[in-house]
Order: sequence, then structure tokens, then C-alpha cells
Amino acid sequence: MYKVLYLIALYSGIIPICLYLLRKGTKLNLGKEIVFPFITLTFIATIYEQIGVIYSIIGSSYWFQIYAVLEFTALFYYYRELNFIKKKQEFEIFFAVFFVFFYLISWMFFRTENIFLSLFISQIPIVLLVIVSSFSWFKKLFLNKEIKDLWKNADFYFVSGYLIYCASTFFLFSLSGFLVETSLYFYDYWLVNVLATLFLRIMLSIGVWRMKMT
Repeated sequence: MYKVLYLIALYSGIIPICLYLLRKGTKLNLGKEIVFPFITLTFIATIYEQIGVIYSIIGSSYWFQIYAVLEFTALFYYYRELNFIKKKQEFEIFFAVFFVFFYLISWMFFRTENIFLSLFISQIPIVLLVIVSSFSWFKKLFLNKEIKDLWKNADFYFVSGYLIYCASTFFLFSLSGFLVETSLYFYDYWLVNVLATLFLRIMLSIGVWRMKMT
């Protein structure tokens, strides 16, 4: 059962980029939509998990460290371009410095045999970015009454997906080192990560389908 869910969650990472290319059709301004970097990263991560690990293109421990940078960059760009920030320059400086600080610290605790502590540390600025930005976006949305029907808004699915995914997995990452050492219900807890990943990719797919292509 776990393996089936894992494979479904894994290959669902291909769907958002496929839907994007399908909807884009013959329009040539590829990548103009602000979610494009993240769905591209999701596709790359899916391919890596299937091929990269098997052929040892990049060691999985180092891949997670590289992925943290790519994930932060894609999410940072997305939230920055949502245009809900009043002081954009301060926003950029704060989160850029905050990420670099924690990312450098994560390397201090990096161990190829146990990456969970470094992974948890590098996730702190990403989770903070997502939570602060998501709630700020929702607040602006409801105060200004800009969108009458959220279900038809693509960004609603993207923001909700990011927020719920980060909220679901952050606590898990904080305990993962302990779970690995004790082997206590590790797969049961890690199932949360698989389900959260599947949920995020479903929300990305729905959001892409709802997008207004330009």
C-alpha cells in the first residue's frame, strides 16, 4: 500500500508540467506564468527520484541540499510576483538573508549518512516564507474582496497547496532524525510526507488547469 501511494505521489509530479504545456499550446511565451519555475522543478525532482538515484547522477544527500536552494528560489519568485507585498524590497532582503543564514548552518550539520537535521534546518526559512506569504495573500484577498469565486482562481490552489504541504511536513522533518534512529513507526509517519506531496501536486495540477494562459 505504501509503495503504491509513493509511486502515485512520485509520478503525479509530471502532471502539472504536462497540463501546462498542453494548455499553452502554440503560444511561444513559455514560462511567463509565475508558477512555471516551481512546476518545472517538480518535474525535475520527479525525474531525479526515478533516474538520478538509480544511476547515482547526484548523491541523494547532496540532491536534497541542492533542491532546498531551487525550492526556495522558485517559491520566493512566485510569492514576490503575486503583488501582495507593500514593501517588496524589504521582503526580498529579509527572506534572502534569512535563507542564506540557515542554509549555511545546514551545511554545518550535513552528514551523508543522516541528512535529516540539515534538511530540517534548511526548511525553516522556506516554511516561514510560505506561511507568512500565504496568510498575507489571503488577508489582502479578503480585505480587498478582489476575487469573488476562489475556486476559479489558479493562485488559490497554488497558495493553498504550498501552505498545507509545508504545515503538514515541517513537524515531520523535525522528528525524522529521531524516527530513523528508533525505527519507531517510521513508515507510518513518513506516509504523511507522501500524502502531503500527493496533495500538493494535485493542487498544482488543478491550479494549472485553472490558469489563464497569456
